[in-house]
Amino acid sequence: MVDRVMRAISVFALLHALAAGLAGCSTSVEGNPTPVGGEAGDGEGDLGPGTDGDGLGGDADCSDGFCSVYEQCGCDPGQACDLDGAALDTGATECREVSSPGQTQSNCEDETQCAAGYSCLGEPGQCRKMCDEDRDCGIGRCIVEVVFENDSGELEAVPNANACTKQCRADSAGQSGCPGDPALGCRFYSYDDEDGASVHYTDCTTTGAGGDAADCSAASDSDCQPGFGCFVITYDDDTQADECRQICAVSIDGVAQSNQCAVGTCHGFDPAALVSGTEYGACF
Repeated sequence: MVDRVMRAISVFALLHALAAGLAGCSTSVEGNPTPVGGEAGDGEGDLGPGTDGDGLGGDADCSDGFCSVYEQCGCDPGQACDLDGAALDTGATECREVSSPGQTQSNCEDETQCAAGYSCLGEPGQCRKMCDEDRDCGIGRCIVEVVFENDSGELEAVPNANACTKQCRADSAGQSGCPGDPALGCRFYSYDDEDGASVHYTDCTTTGAGGDAADCSAASDSDCQPGFGCFVITYDDDTQADECRQICAVSIDGVAQSNQCAVGTCHGFDPAALVSGTEYGACF
């Protein structure tokens, strides 16, 4: 069944050191790696029988009873083509009903609560757009690899099945653009592209109760409240701690923002954590 499908995305270490200059407090901070299973997908290949791997713009062959997740062809009107939950190891597809057309900002309990082209992934479930390459995701990235728990209890990748990251506001606790029931938090992450350059993006992940300076060594970002992320804090005595810190906007479209921090001051990273014109930082 589709409830065996889990969201998986490699969350890479931000690795941005920053001098705080606060006597007796922290002297540096860096992003904490937060893996939640799986590896970043490459956005290439095809998904199930009947698709040529060209994504939304390709020419899928939806004949012989096959349907295409990317092309959304091969199903009756009002239905959606989605992963076949009974054959995740093959990446096969099937037609399903749509009870409500949930999209990026929607939570879901089963696959029928997501619109055509979206799948219900993760725990708690959220609708994610399926993708073949970055251009399918708008400002997001096609790097979420869909995985499932196999008969051995191990996470296994669904062949060539990728989904989009979420475009959201990491510095917003309540109106971030992430699904809200249950509430998910927006955080910023990075990975190195083929040229070795850092690419930053945002995504919606689970949350906890941790506020400023709360320990987040157990579950990283998921230990922190919405609007907070888990960072590695280095103190003057060279000790380190994984702590929740408020996420802030250093600048938007090049315009410096006033300090948003409830505690401390907003500090940026080097290189800058820039996503869609917003440079993110952390409060300490």
